[in-house]
Amino acid sequence: MKKYLLFICCCLLIIISSPFISNSVAQGTGECGECISDLDCPSGTSCNASDICIISCECPMYDVCAGHCVPVSQTCNSNTDCAATEFCAKPEGQCSVEGICTLRPEFCTTIWAPVCGCDGVTYSNDCDAAHAGVNVDYYGECVVSCPDADGDGYTTFDDDCDDSDPNINPGMTEGPYGDPTCMDRIDNDCNGRADSEDGNCITCFYNPDNDGDGYFLCTDNDCDDSNPLINRGADEACNNGIDDDCDGLIDTVDPECGCTDADGDGYSIIGGCCGPVDCSDSNPAINPGAPDICDGIDNNCDGSIDEDHVPTDTNCGSGVCASTGQLICENGSVVDTCIEGTPESDSEKGKTCKDGLDNDCDGAVDRDDTDCGGDSGGGDREICDDGIDNDGDGKTDCDDRKDCRKDPAC
Repeated sequence: MKKYLLFICCCLLIIISSPFISNSVAQGTGECGECISDLDCPSGTSCNASDICIISCECPMYDVCAGHCVPVSQTCNSNTDCAATEFCAKPEGQCSVEGICTLRPEFCTTIWAPVCGCDGVTYSNDCDAAHAGVNVDYYGECVVSCPDADGDGYTTFDDDCDDSDPNINPGMTEGPYGDPTCMDRIDNDCNGRADSEDGNCITCFYNPDNDGDGYFLCTDNDCDDSNPLINRGADEACNNGIDDDCDGLIDTVDPECGCTDADGDGYSIIGGCCGPVDCSDSNPAINPGAPDICDGIDNNCDGSIDEDHVPTDTNCGSGVCASTGQLICENGSVVDTCIEGTPESDSEKGKTCKDGLDNDCDGAVDRDDTDCGGDSGGGDREICDDGIDNDGDGKTDCDDRKDCRKDPAC
């Protein structure tokens, strides 16, 4: 039996689902509140002059698709206009229009039917987005676009070689010859070639000497024909950030500056604008950036020798001769300062064979020492009647006179 909701004049709102979520189901013969006559509307409502199902109370509209009354007071612009359990539902793709406060779904299916939310986040389906209080911008996963920081219509994905300058991009033209773009030291069209290296800038139909320095723009490749101090005949200043002699090399990169680096370690012997002085340009292991090791050489060119060596602790000797020391740097060599102690005796005997000490510093203690009747390797004493060489000295049982000469078995 078909059941209908009973609406009281207080317009109690029973929200079933959003009118903009795809799983809504129409009730009645009209489409989502549209009607021609009262027969198209649910029980308790009637078709008004605007062909919309209404109920005879203050509530202006009955949403047939969603199955609930929609008061005018429920319209919203954002979620902040709605209750905590609601969100401002809007039609797909209309993220900035006015919406309707709608109850957020508590449970959603796990079906993967991705939608891109108006917040730019991909949700597993439209219900999942509504649960998060987010409207659907479009169906499918969100497409991450490459930003165009300078707004020139080209992104780094489009090979924009300078996305901070709208006048530099693959759509710009470098040249023709004589144009400022051929003299600005910039790859304006992002083709990997700047100024005279770009084919568009090579022609001598225009060959002035605007700065009067005797060097012509084309035939002499004057890279700045507005400055008489910059031309093929000028000396590189080495510290002004300008290619003074128009050879394509600026400051310390220009060999004219004398920033030679014979050993290829990145440091020059010149100093000044060439950077920290390399005190040995024939050895790549010696330069201002090298670590200073203990070798009697100023490895890092700071005027000091071996200052970075850090002493480390060492141990030496055994028994009563055990001692400690350090590995220090001395005259360019690593030296161990550990010195063994002096043995208390040349051999173990008498009481020293049972005092638990290695008195003669040979690594063997008490009965393990050959001086005390054992073997220096610390092995077992010979058992004189088992047919085994227990102490590994090559002699078995009574043949081992050292251990068995007084044994009753012998």
